[in-house]
Amino acid sequence: MRKNLWLFDIDGTLVNINKIHLASYKLDYKETAGKNVSDGTILSTFGMSESDAHKKIFQKLGIPYDTSLITKIMSSHIPNFKKILNQTDIIPLEGAISFLEYLKKRRQYTGIVTGNLEEIAKLILHKSSLIKSFSALNCDDGKSSRIQILKRAINSAKRRKYKFKKIIVIGDTTKDIEAGKYVKALTVAVATGSDSIKKLKKLKPDIMLKSLKDYRLIFKELGEDLSSFHQQ
Repeated sequence: MRKNLWLFDIDGTLVNINKIHLASYKLDYKETAGKNVSDGTILSTFGMSESDAHKKIFQKLGIPYDTSLITKIMSSHIPNFKKILNQTDIIPLEGAISFLEYLKKRRQYTGIVTGNLEEIAKLILHKSSLIKSFSALNCDDGKSSRIQILKRAINSAKRRKYKFKKIIVIGDTTKDIEAGKYVKALTVAVATGSDSIKKLKKLKPDIMLKSLKDYRLIFKELGEDLSSFHQQ
């Protein structure tokens, strides 16, 4: 099996924790800016990096763009997220574990590309027991775009001297697919997150999956020999 670079989003792709994100962002804005933010406004930013998401929320709320306020909101986000996360379990989405185990057995290069801040990403991956499946975490630094985070992930893999045939970007939002297309990766859209199949299909991803349980279809698209394939 040829080596490829597999780059996964977290939220909506590997786990579904929309309720945790919604609750923590609402709390962030209430405590820091004294504003109530609707679920729809927050959901419309899923897949964006932190800075882009807050810009959009500010615009919706009619708040002037203020970098110092964004910094305060991001500072409050980690403790608020931790508090809410501690009250619930995180179960990986269907197919996620078997897919990652399949890649690990075949010594594929796997990494995370997420709009979450690094500490948030680590909290999610540790609590879901998925952290051991990835050799690299590429997270938001609070000021990067989704494309910039993805480009960092690819450059990091090259610096590690990974020898890979293709870059495969897997995510549940149009932002994931847009970023993947920008770097000319093979794009895999998974309809287990905030964006519907209809919305994802408009971006024309290379592969459309209902869930990661269907990951065999990716290998079929790659032209891999599936004669010895056993889905776990």
